[in-house]
Amino acid sequence: MNFLLDTHTFIWFAEGDEQLSSTALTLIQDPNNRILVSTISVWKMAIKINLGKLTLVNPLQQLVDNLQQQQIELIAPTLDAIYSIQNLPLFHRDPFDRMLIALAIDQKLSIIGRDVVFDRYAVSRVW
Repeated sequence: MNFLLDTHTFIWFAEGDEQLSSTALTLIQDPNNRILVSTISVWKMAIKINLGKLTLVNPLQQLVDNLQQQQIELIAPTLDAIYSIQNLPLFHRDPFDRMLIALAIDQKLSIIGRDVVFDRYAVSRVW
């Protein structure tokens, strides 16, 4: 299966945080699954670091550089996903999460994350 990691999921996996669910960890570590992280999440993290709202154990660049070693792909938003934001219901107000939702819908990806608001969209979420 193809999974897109929500931003917190990526952080918790990369840093070995205990808040990551056992289901999420199992799915991410399963070599039969294709695991992706969006540049949207990297952008969100960079902004939060700059604002002092996020502190990481390792530098952000190192987390991203380590993705390949963990068989995780970095994916950029498509124009189709960006355009679809115009018609996405406003159940979720976070622009970064809305873009992740649009990308997951466009690319037919399930999202690994704990945010239950995602369930209000036409996207599969597991936690």
